[in-house]
Amino acid sequence: MEIEVLAIEPEVYFSYAWHPYAVDLKIDYSRETPTLVEFRLETIAGGTLLKVSESGFDRIPSQRRAEAFRMHSQGWERQMENAKAYAELGNGQRRPISELTIRADQGNEAHPAGGNQTSPGPRRSRGE
Repeated sequence: MEIEVLAIEPEVYFSYAWHPYAVDLKIDYSRETPTLVEFRLETIAGGTLLKVSESGFDRIPSQRRAEAFRMHSQGWERQMENAKAYAELGNGQRRPISELTIRADQGNEAHPAGGNQTSPGPRRSRGE
């Protein structure tokens, strides 16, 4: 797996580009437009809000778009649960609340699915 780090603002923002679900060794993924992954940290009352988004799935070749989106949606959900569990360790204080948004393109947020939880726990918005 290769990523290209695009931006780092310590304690605020981190982004990279990569080729989602690039698992078939027979395919040259370098010819595809990568997706953009962004991590944003925002100070909120009682802690920090972590927002993670991956966008650009609309530019993935149609024959593998749905599977790449499905696999990344599941993967990011697990990673956000891991981040939440890690943040809640320590002296018993609940720190970050995490939010996951996976967008089908860079301009429009995906259609909500599965509902939203306001607090505590991940809030998710998924699209096709």
